[in-house]
Amino acid sequence: FQVLGIAQPIDPIESVHQYVKEYGLPFTVMYDANKTAAKAFGTQVYPTSVLIDKNGNILKTYVGEPNFTQLYQEIDQALAQ
Repeated sequence: FQVLGIAQPIDPIESVHQYVKEYGLPFTVMYDANKTAAKAFGTQVYPTSVLIDKNGNILKTYVGEPNFTQLYQEIDQALAQ
């Protein structure tokens, strides 16, 4: 599966890059400038993180900053299946 973070274009892209660097996020963070991903995923609150499995199924959506300990536990559980 794949973990994606979707950042709203309210913040400048430079701020998003800084946040990712500062927190060492180990997943892709998308900058949804045209809200294309937001429309596709029904995202209304940012940041939003979406866990997607290898078949393209959404496993979980986190609205706001996720609890990274819980996120990593859920990743481990999904990988064990």
